Amino acid sequence: MPQPSKEDNVRVSAKTDMPLRVPEGARLLHIGPPKTGSTALQAAMHLKREEMRRYGVVHAASDLRGREAILTALMDHNFGEYSDARLYARWRRLLGEIEEARADRVCLSNESLARVGDEDVRRIVSALAGSRAHVVAVARRLDKLLPSQWQEWVRVGTTSLPYEQWLEVVLGDNPDDRHWRAFWLPHDLEKLVERWVAVSARDRMTLIVADETNPRTLSRAFEQLLGLPEDLLKPEESHRKNASASMARVELVRRLNQTLDDHDWPAEIKALLRSQVAKRIRSAAPWPGERPIPPMPAWAAARVSELNKQREELVTSVGVRVIGDPSNLGEPVPAADTADDQTDDVAGLVSTELAVQSIVTAIGGAVTLLEQRRDGNARPRSRPRRRRREAAAAPANRSLDQYAAGDLVRELRKRTVRRLRSRK
Repeated sequence: MPQPSKEDNVRVSAKTDMPLRVPEGARLLHIGPPKTGSTALQAAMHLKREEMRRYGVVHAASDLRGREAILTALMDHNFGEYSDARLYARWRRLLGEIEEARADRVCLSNESLARVGDEDVRRIVSALAGSRAHVVAVARRLDKLLPSQWQEWVRVGTTSLPYEQWLEVVLGDNPDDRHWRAFWLPHDLEKLVERWVAVSARDRMTLIVADETNPRTLSRAFEQLLGLPEDLLKPEESHRKNASASMARVELVRRLNQTLDDHDWPAEIKALLRSQVAKRIRSAAPWPGERPIPPMPAWAAARVSELNKQREELVTSVGVRVIGDPSNLGEPVPAADTADDQTDDVAGLVSTELAVQSIVTAIGGAVTLLEQRRDGNARPRSRPRRRRREAAAAPANRSLDQYAAGDLVRELRKRTVRRLRSRK
């Protein structure tokens, strides 16, 4: 078996001189939480899963169906052979793959594991790892987590609250609010650690402190934990450059969600419109005046600075292994210089072309879904042929930004009619 370089000299910082690499036979459970770099790490491990096997490491449940099976098993206590047959079969194969693995180490990474309660932790550890469980979680600054989590929940339709109003709820003291519970269940670091060490033991849990200046911190830590060569899990360029969306883009999706919430339309149509339009907005080219999500207002920055300091103190005293510098968590949080609200002028900051593209995407998605329901999910007609017809019929040398408001409405009507006719 190939041998990784420089691993025998790796040590954790702070209180212990135990080798960082987990022992042979370990089942390493990476529990996230969400928005701490899990997606890039999982993509790298999936891409390098065969090379990992050559170093004695099995990456379990690396495919989408495996992750869905884990999530279903976590959320459905009655998950069994009479549930979704394909998911249940994948779950049974996953359990067999872990149980029968002859590799030195098995790694399973799923950020949904941070969302489960005490009893579910016991159930999942018993099913996946038993006494061989070693748990890894990532501690990240809250001022980095909060805007990232809000943006994600807007994208998937979990919230339609404006950013500052969402901050007021999440940083408030009302645990009965669904937004509050959804954020703090995975991100209350103290309770997260206690849930998992109650099952896996304190000396078999590791906290990795995120370093916002070094994107290799997480992947390098996993290379060391699993005994893999340096740079084997280096994130792909596409994941490293997966920057946050601008405030205008997020606000446009949020207002779409808000509008959809006000209509009594079928849930599948709402979900399709939300998904397709959000994807179109995120993929659109940049435009002049586009700005990132602004710094937190002063009141929120002060509260988050206080909470970050508490996280730093917790990491240094909780008694689990720590990778990284806990002081990264306690740095002061910058506040917005002014009360400038970028959401008020979002309409002026969104390009005309993107606005029209979003409307056409929404109409097209609804038409597609309705036709599939009418035709019993019949196969759609040739899309390339339809696109060629639409391109030939489009006005030459004239972008959508050049249309006046009345022209835009008429042009949108024409394109929609052409799209509908092409499907007949």
